[in-house]
Amino acid sequence: MISQRFFNYYGKILNLLAFTRTMPFYFDHKTCRMRVLPKKQRKLVHGFILISVLYCAFSVYRLFTELHTTFKFDYVGLTLVTVWIMVYLWELILDACQEVKKYDMAWLFNQITDLDLTLTSKEYID
Repeated sequence: MISQRFFNYYGKILNLLAFTRTMPFYFDHKTCRMRVLPKKQRKLVHGFILISVLYCAFSVYRLFTELHTTFKFDYVGLTLVTVWIMVYLWELILDACQEVKKYDMAWLFNQITDLDLTLTSKEYID
């Protein structure tokens, strides 16, 4: 079901994100397994979470200043600031889940690939 070509492309993307330290995972091409980066290499991921918190706080500040400074509401500006707040909050939720459940996510990916390899093997098909 899942082709080796998919694993190659997915592994390259995951390793690129691991190289830039934006994901706490890397892909082992020899075993087709997702692995968790060592703790020393994950420190920059925490920096991205901090940047997201700062952007979200700035967006909330912008929303409050928009609401309290003008009597004529700029609905486009309010909408854009609200959308950015939701984007940053969603990013924070995903980053927090990724940081807390990283071993579970790697285990689940590896189990799905094992199941796929089992279901597509010749012994199971015959």
